[in-house]
Amino acid sequence: MGVNALNLELSSRLVTGAFLYLPRLLAAGLLLLAGLLLGRFLARSVLIWAVNEGLGQARWIAAGVRIGVVWLALLAAVEQLGIARTALLATFVILLSAAALAAALAVGLGSRKRFEQWLDQRAAFLHRPEHEERLEHL
Repeated sequence: MGVNALNLELSSRLVTGAFLYLPRLLAAGLLLLAGLLLGRFLARSVLIWAVNEGLGQARWIAAGVRIGVVWLALLAAVEQLGIARTALLATFVILLSAAALAAALAVGLGSRKRFEQWLDQRAAFLHRPEHEERLEHL
């Protein structure tokens, strides 16, 4: 009311805009809180799963899940606020693509010997005498 008493249009717009921004701020805070809780729950679940499976780096896997979920929640909260939408989306896509490439390289390089063994078995199977062509018409 004090700002409106001066009857300045700019200050009136600023106050109105701030009050209209409060629901977005509240929604972003709730998204962030839900992301933190979900990240904690999923990290604990993945930790239990990884320990039961006997994986050596169970804590690292759980921490990765937690960081990933919190990052997604942070991205959603910033998107709700409308701050730097394209820059954050581009950053998220680049990081997700890099993680997918790293996983593909790890699987590909880790299974190279197994693939070579499979190719050798396949080549040995195809070059057995019963699979060779016989020229009987001569």
